[in-house]
Amino acid sequence: MATQLGLDQLEPLFNETRAPYDGSANALNVLSMMLDELREAGRVMYTQATYEAVARVDTQLGALEKFLAENNLAGLVLDGEDAQQLTNTIFEQRARMSEASAMRDPPLTAHGVDQVGYLAEHLAGLPEDERPQLIVSSPYQRCVNSAAPLAEALGVRLCVEPGMAEWYPPVAGGAGRHPTPPSGSDLGDERVDTSWTPLLYPSPSGETLDALRARMQEVLRRIEARCSELGVERVALVAHAATNIALGQVLVQRGIEGAGQHTIHAATASTSEFKRAGEHWKMLRNGDTSYLPDGSEREWDFSFLPENVTEPGMPADWEDPHKPKDAKLVFIAKL
Repeated sequence: MATQLGLDQLEPLFNETRAPYDGSANALNVLSMMLDELREAGRVMYTQATYEAVARVDTQLGALEKFLAENNLAGLVLDGEDAQQLTNTIFEQRARMSEASAMRDPPLTAHGVDQVGYLAEHLAGLPEDERPQLIVSSPYQRCVNSAAPLAEALGVRLCVEPGMAEWYPPVAGGAGRHPTPPSGSDLGDERVDTSWTPLLYPSPSGETLDALRARMQEVLRRIEARCSELGVERVALVAHAATNIALGQVLVQRGIEGAGQHTIHAATASTSEFKRAGEHWKMLRNGDTSYLPDGSEREWDFSFLPENVTEPGMPADWEDPHKPKDAKLVFIAKL
C-alpha cells in the first residue's frame, strides 16, 4: 500500500541534510542524490520533473514547503515503504557519505554507474580514429568514478586536472574560502596517472559565471598545449554540468562575452563533442544521450540558479588539505 512522506517528516530530514553546508545550495544536490538511490531501489517515485523542481528551490527556511506547494504535492508518494523507514534509510545513507559530503564531494550513484557503462560501450564502439586517446577528469570522485571505466574501455590513460573541478559561486559575504580540489597525486587512486601535473586551480573565493567561463577557456588552452606535447589529438574531458556548460559556451561563442546566450545540454552521462576548425571549434554533438536506454536524465542549466548566487565558504579556522604549493597556479579571472 502506498504511503506518503509528509512535510512534517520532510522538513527535519531536509534540515539534517543541509546542516553540513550551512544553508548552501549543495544540500539539495545531496538530498536529490539520496532520493535517486531510493528510486533506483524501487522505494520512491521520483521523476525528472521532481528533480528540476528540487534543483530550483532556494535553500532557505520553508524551502520544502515552497517546493511542495509549487508542485501541488502533499509529500513524496512511496511504494511499499512507510515514511519512518524511508527516513531511516536516508539517514543511513547520509552517515555513509558524511566524510565525502563534508568536502562537497558526493559519490556516483548506482544509476550513474550504469549510465557510465553505456557511455563506455559507446566510446569504445567508435571508429578508431574517433576514439579519445586520453581522459582528463575533474578530481571529484563522481567524475573520477565516471572517467575510470571510460579509460579502461578505451585502453588509455586517466589523468586528473584540478582546473576541471566543480564550480562554486562567490563566497557569501566575502568571508571564508572554498576547498581546493585535489590533484591526481593527492587522490591515492591507482587508476589515475599521477605523472600529469596540475595546470591550474579554481579561485578559492568562488567564481561568477563569467569567471567560470574564463577559467574553462584557460584550462582548455593549457590542456590543448599539453596534449600537443604528448602527441594526443583527441581527448575526453569528464567534468560537471556547470563546467561542461561553461566550456561549451565559450567554444561556441569563441570567447566569454555573450557566451551565456548559448544552450549547452548537460544531462548525466551526456556527451558534447567539439572539433578544431582552424582557430575555432565546431560543435558536432550537444549533450547527446542517444546511447542511454532512458535518454536524457537530470539535465541541469544555469537558469536553476537565483541571481547573484553566493555560497558559504568553509569556516575561518578550516585548514585546506590541498592548498596549492604554487600560488601562481590559482586562476583569478581578469574580466
